[in-house]
Amino acid sequence: MVELLKSGLVARAHSTRTLARVVKLSDSEKDLAAWLEQSALLWVGRDISGHPVDEQMRTVRTLIQRELA
Repeated sequence: MVELLKSGLVARAHSTRTLARVVKLSDSEKDLAAWLEQSALLWVGRDISGHPVDEQMRTVRTLIQRELA
């Protein structure tokens, strides 16, 4: 995630607090992926309309899928 931040592929890096909350709220690995994706909205930038930047969301989804595979 830090590498993605440095390269500009995400707007903000996750915090330990966010990750701990996600793990606490998750009942399963599938649930964990869903919570991480929801949390990804905290990490990506917004376009001029206020929507999450698509490229950044795709990058985070790919990271989540790769790490939980």
